[in-house]
Amino acid sequence: MDPNANNELPANAKPQGGILAAVLGAVTAILSIGAFHIVAEANDGFKNFLKLHEGVGPLSGKVVFGYIAGLVIFAIAFGLLHKKKRVNIVFLFFVLLTALMLGTLFVFTPFVKLLVD
Repeated sequence: MDPNANNELPANAKPQGGILAAVLGAVTAILSIGAFHIVAEANDGFKNFLKLHEGVGPLSGKVVFGYIAGLVIFAIAFGLLHKKKRVNIVFLFFVLLTALMLGTLFVFTPFVKLLVD
């Protein structure tokens, strides 16, 4: 008899909450970088604030602060969810894919110009 026949987890199933926490952190980082890009294009003061390295320009701040946001969310989510046994991996994949598409759109210059101008 199949132990998963009733959609039940086996007794020795490993927690999958870390996967959920990692995806939430990645989604946060991706969307934060896109949001920082849009705000930097709209506000020169914020753009100057994001210049952590003169050679790289505001991109350095967007990426650093986006990664920090993602790592903070990952740490919080991992602390809360690391023992969760069941995670819908397919749903998480589509959430991540949607975030990647939105993040790409948020740094796509013609789209940003539509929002800012």
